[in-house]
Amino acid sequence: ASGTERLALRLHGYAQHVTAQPGRRRRCEPAGFRSRCVPEATRHRNRGLLRQDPPLVRTLDVASTMSAIHPCEVPLNTMLRSYKDGPGYADCYVIEVQGAISQENFIEAFFTSPLFKVERTILKYLASRPATDAEAKQLAAGNATKFSAWRIERQSTAELLLADFTGRTRSWLMATPGTGPVTAPSTFLYFGSAVVPRTGHGATNPSMGWPFHALSGFHRLYLRLLLSAASRRVASA
Repeated sequence: ASGTERLALRLHGYAQHVTAQPGRRRRCEPAGFRSRCVPEATRHRNRGLLRQDPPLVRTLDVASTMSAIHPCEVPLNTMLRSYKDGPGYADCYVIEVQGAISQENFIEAFFTSPLFKVERTILKYLASRPATDAEAKQLAAGNATKFSAWRIERQSTAELLLADFTGRTRSWLMATPGTGPVTAPSTFLYFGSAVVPRTGHGATNPSMGWPFHALSGFHRLYLRLLLSAASRRVASA
């Protein structure tokens, strides 16, 4: 079972435990999202309990969104592609969401999501590089040259490429039409990053540095979490 399925089954088991009556406890292995050993009336009560438990609903929502995010090749002829084809490292993730989402809405949702606001707070106090929601809106509209710890390297109506103040990393966002029909449109939301190799004094071979290798797993997870937070924010707008 996938991670999302396992989480859903755990939540299902939690609801069973809450609604169980003393002396009538049942032990059984759930079979998929709808366990055959749970009566329909109990399932209805469980769904009601989940609706009354916002943390559980949010957890399930995050898990469902995360499972819809997939790694993909950096699209050709995009701003991030030159870094993919260069000596450094570049990665890309994508999710398809319902609705016609503009690049402007995607950027604003990304940089004002609750998760990214945590990063903004850290940068404010540790790097003295604050940013506000109003500045995120200006960035989304194409009316900014910098945002917190990043400067705008390139921007168009469909893409945004940011460079951090050290010059070592890039962040890239793009929104393009999805596979949905005109009557029910959808949008592909892309989020990618690049790391430029470090060149030491007198060094002939560029190096990515040990922090890059040590934190690569966290980096990939964090990218997915940020894209998940942005996609849920545009869906709720």
